[in-house]
Amino acid sequence: DVVNDNSDDNSNKTLDIRRFPEKVSLKVLEDTITRDGATLVITDENEEPYGYGEDFVLEVKKGDFWEKVESLPNTVWKSLAYVPNEEGVLTMKLNFKYVFGSLEDGIYRVVKTVQSVNIYSNEFEIK
Repeated sequence: DVVNDNSDDNSNKTLDIRRFPEKVSLKVLEDTITRDGATLVITDENEEPYGYGEDFVLEVKKGDFWEKVESLPNTVWKSLAYVPNEEGVLTMKLNFKYVFGSLEDGIYRVVKTVQSVNIYSNEFEIK
């Protein structure tokens, strides 16, 4: 005998959302870059886009290698998720000064992690 038949109940079904980190790109807008911040444009070409937090990593180029810029002590991120618009675009203002202090001269890139995959922005220079 079947006591609890949930065959018509949708409560146990999961949504089949097919999203891929490879369909996400990051671009730092050149005309917004200062030692204290920049504007990041996230383009998500997935049918159902990811949600994005405020957190990000900054890397600086040292010779042929990239090195993570250490954040200031007690850096706190708001626990929010921002979703791209209908065109799959999300624009975020990054505050370097709050997270890292004013940046020194160098070549940098922004990194955001999507489903354990690092997505890298274009390189930009502070001089």
